[in-house]
Amino acid sequence: ISTAAPESIPDELVAQLDVGGRLVIPVGDNKAQNLTLVERTENSIHTKIIEPVFFVPLKPGIIQ
Repeated sequence: ISTAAPESIPDELVAQLDVGGRLVIPVGDNKAQNLTLVERTENSIHTKIIEPVFFVPLKPGIIQ
């Protein structure tokens, strides 16, 4: 679960998901964001928008 919103889903976070893993993250800018579910399956990554939200922005360079 991320409590800060990047403008797009960071590849570094998706890469950390195992098969069956899920990431819940707000995604967007300071005007519009969507709470998004990211799921890794055996063969792909699926994303689903859950609902509009507003979180603080994720600072660049925070994810490693």
